[in-house]
Amino acid sequence: MRLKDARIFVGAIATCGALLLAFLFVSGGEVAPGAYRAALAVASLGLAAEILVYALPHGGSGSVATIPFLAAGLLAPGWGAATAVGAVMAVTQIVHRRPLIKTVFNVAQATLAVGIGSIAYAVAGGKPFLQHSTAAGWDPTPLALSSAIIFALVFTAVNTGAVSGAIAIDSSQPFAKVWKENTLTTIVYLVFSIPAALLLAWTTTRFGLIGVWAIAIPLLGVRQLHKSTNGLRRVNEELLVLMVKSIEARDPYTSGHSQRVSRSSEIIARAIGLSPREIERVRIAGLLHDIGKIDASLGAIITKPGKLTNEEFAVMQTHPDKGAELVSTITHLQDLVPSIRHHHERWTGGGYPTGIAGERIPLGARIIAVADTIDAMMSDRAYRTRRTIEEIRDEIVRCRGTQFDPVLADCVVDPAVWDAICDGGPPVPGVSRRSSPRLAVVLGNTAVKVG
Repeated sequence: MRLKDARIFVGAIATCGALLLAFLFVSGGEVAPGAYRAALAVASLGLAAEILVYALPHGGSGSVATIPFLAAGLLAPGWGAATAVGAVMAVTQIVHRRPLIKTVFNVAQATLAVGIGSIAYAVAGGKPFLQHSTAAGWDPTPLALSSAIIFALVFTAVNTGAVSGAIAIDSSQPFAKVWKENTLTTIVYLVFSIPAALLLAWTTTRFGLIGVWAIAIPLLGVRQLHKSTNGLRRVNEELLVLMVKSIEARDPYTSGHSQRVSRSSEIIARAIGLSPREIERVRIAGLLHDIGKIDASLGAIITKPGKLTNEEFAVMQTHPDKGAELVSTITHLQDLVPSIRHHHERWTGGGYPTGIAGERIPLGARIIAVADTIDAMMSDRAYRTRRTIEEIRDEIVRCRGTQFDPVLADCVVDPAVWDAICDGGPPVPGVSRRSSPRLAVVLGNTAVKVG
């Protein structure tokens, strides 16, 4: 069903893009050859950026193509910029050998964003930037600058709106929620794009095509910096995953446990409205919550079949402190220490290692506690079999306000959140598995999957 919906959505975007391009061509009049050449030259920077696209964590892709696309629209607003940007996007799809439906979406979305932005630009009184050239250089009016900002904002709104629509279809989530999350994660990039596009358009107007390639060097430098930074982040996370897997390899009953807890913690954090950065930190803390089990003193206990003795359980209760101590040695993970140390505390007290209660327990630890318990009940253990989905849900409700934060418990048993968590766990009786082919779509700095 979602694949069918995605095709309908892509078809609608493509139809709107084609109709808008035809409207701009008929009503926009001729584009000065100089303006079109300048727009095409600037858009070619987007071609370079898209060809040199780099991988981001969690399957995304990044580039700085939005900046030259915005600049092209300022130089030749209307069908000139729309066709230039659309042509660049079409070439990038061929270079990347993307399937037809991906190509159609990317080209249509780019054309639509530039086209609607051009209409807003004209309504605001904007003119092609080359018309502001004088013998003394470039002389923009306040109206030219304000209309350029309006163009950039409308372009961004259309871009993020189309991407968010695709994500909403893929994830079966409300569009408004997806748009908010999707936009907030790239807000710094979007804010940077507007003055950068104005600078690129000004450079082209002032210095011609030589200026286009002169400014390409710092743009590619920004791209390389982003690539290097994200490459280091990816390597760091892969090392963390490798370390977690090496710990879980000692116990066949918990294979994949930490990764599932990490995913469920991320779902809960997003559901309660945490910021993108907070969600990311909770996700990593969930991945590392049992890292203390790497300690040699716990090896024999972890692999022991059957229930633990009181003495063995007391030793096992040291793993949160051991994990917190280990994580505290890594500078960029020190903010995760409280969540790792206290993920076995109880809402009314009586947990371990310190017995704190209520909101004194760090929020990240409260989130991980619920996710950890759910996955433990979903898994077979040496001393018991996994529980059914109904039993697990009943247990969360029963322990609401005693073991778990009542607000988090209520959030988790919400049908949408509950289904998302259960779909990520190991096979559980009573849990349906939803799967569908995926369509990866990339435009500018935004990556989206629709099914």
